[in-house]
Amino acid sequence: MVHAEKIAVVSSYLGRHFPGCLVSDGDDLNRHAHRFRIHDKVTAHLLTVAKEFFEDHSASQISAALELANVAEVLRNAGVAHVLLTNHGTCIEP
Repeated sequence: MVHAEKIAVVSSYLGRHFPGCLVSDGDDLNRHAHRFRIHDKVTAHLLTVAKEFFEDHSASQISAALELANVAEVLRNAGVAHVLLTNHGTCIEP
């Protein structure tokens, strides 16, 4: 199970970059990951963060990595497509 503090870092990042949107999250047991959904009135963005990413980074490292990878912009560009964040960076999945 991923430490709650690390999940909170991602949720906070998403909340700051998607003001007015609802951010929900939960375990994705099939992918060994944690999934975040950002809901607004029109779109639902989907971010899945690999458990290895959480395990290999401290909370402060996660915050910096989200900024460095520009995850919010990747999510906006992906639209409704699924974004995966791993130790190797982000990728947009169909």
